[in-house]
Amino acid sequence: MSTKTTPDQHRDEFLQVRSAETHDQAFPGTWAQQAFWDAMKALGEDDHQFNLSQSVDIGGDISAAEAFEAVAWMVRRHESFRTLFFEDSEGRVTQQVQGTVEVPVRVLESDADADQTDAETEWVSRRFRHVSEIPLRVCLIGLDGGPKRLVLSISHMCADLFGIRIAIGELTDVLGGANPLSFPCPVQPREVAEFQNSDEGKTFSDRAVAYWIRTLLDLPAMRVDPGFSDHREPRFWQGQLSSGSLPRALTLLSSRFGVSSSVVLLSAASLVLGELTGTTRPSLMLMCGNRINAADRRNVSPRVLEGLFTVNVSCDGFAELLKRTWRSSLTSYRHSQYNKVDLLSEIQSSGADRCRLHRTVFYNDARMGGSESPVTAEWPTDEALRPGECDVRALTDNRGEEDIALHVHDDGDRLRMTFTADTELVGPQAIEDSLREIERIILRAVKHCRRS
Repeated sequence: MSTKTTPDQHRDEFLQVRSAETHDQAFPGTWAQQAFWDAMKALGEDDHQFNLSQSVDIGGDISAAEAFEAVAWMVRRHESFRTLFFEDSEGRVTQQVQGTVEVPVRVLESDADADQTDAETEWVSRRFRHVSEIPLRVCLIGLDGGPKRLVLSISHMCADLFGIRIAIGELTDVLGGANPLSFPCPVQPREVAEFQNSDEGKTFSDRAVAYWIRTLLDLPAMRVDPGFSDHREPRFWQGQLSSGSLPRALTLLSSRFGVSSSVVLLSAASLVLGELTGTTRPSLMLMCGNRINAADRRNVSPRVLEGLFTVNVSCDGFAELLKRTWRSSLTSYRHSQYNKVDLLSEIQSSGADRCRLHRTVFYNDARMGGSESPVTAEWPTDEALRPGECDVRALTDNRGEEDIALHVHDDGDRLRMTFTADTELVGPQAIEDSLREIERIILRAVKHCRRS
């Protein structure tokens, strides 16, 4: 490793990794790589919002050298960690897989003081220059002989959350002593691009584009009631609700009605979006993982694309809405793999771009499978279904084409929802009220089921 010591005494190094390929290779970008590239361009200097960080705890019996060798194995195994990205004159992205790369590494003695913590934060949040930097940086915290922690900063151009968890899971297993030869052969991003550029892939995309155009032309216009507006500077605000009651409530309802907890949450969110926009057929951009088969689940690259979701929320009871949401979400997922450049061109030429909010309201349930709470025979009492804590704050980052966004995350034994909005549309109080209403709808459904 080459090393540079900085004034605050952290060390910046480069871990050289040589793959089996001795020369660089260029391939077309995948649909998702193109979509993330364009989204990052829209954010400009704020594209660090697409950085993802993952932490791996390492025991004191594993040396720094062994930890770095495990990282090197991961980089050799998955081409996405060794890829630069370039754009041609028409805006099309090319992925260039490098035969040899230098992984930037920062070494900190600890994260116990402010200077060290700041050094870690700066390292993982710094922008990636994708034309000259691989989409990975590593921070090692701790000294040999004691517990250590690896923090990986990964660009969304490299992978989505599912793909990152694949790589981190393998890395953790190797650090724990697993034989690197025991893992199945990964599917590389260039293989995904090869399918997408085939006749079969183009037919797949054309079918999805046709669904989008047909649905967009049929949707009623969405307009947020001006009464929810409360313009502020900065324009964008975010509410965050942390609930200890929702994980159990969602599990009980999903078990009772035979749907996933994601469907329960999406149903409640659709009701609230309908109230905000005054329509019984709200629509949103449903972030779809597109991990359909076993091969997809061995691929470390971005696969997430928006699915166009809409549901009629005017129905007889929450149980009926759950059925409709389940069916509509399946339709959305079936049409969530497409060439976005072609889709946007077709939207414009067909006149399907008549309503901005049809494509600027985003919903992302970023929880992973297996996060459901254990199902118990007892339904909770009203007193046990306590509302969560909520706070609202201003954001200074550029939000690109986003007007409203709801994100859902696991947070230990709690569930965390964030609602981000342009205050020209939804003011801070309405942001909090919307989060509270989603929670109330779900807790109210649990109480109704217990009494029936």
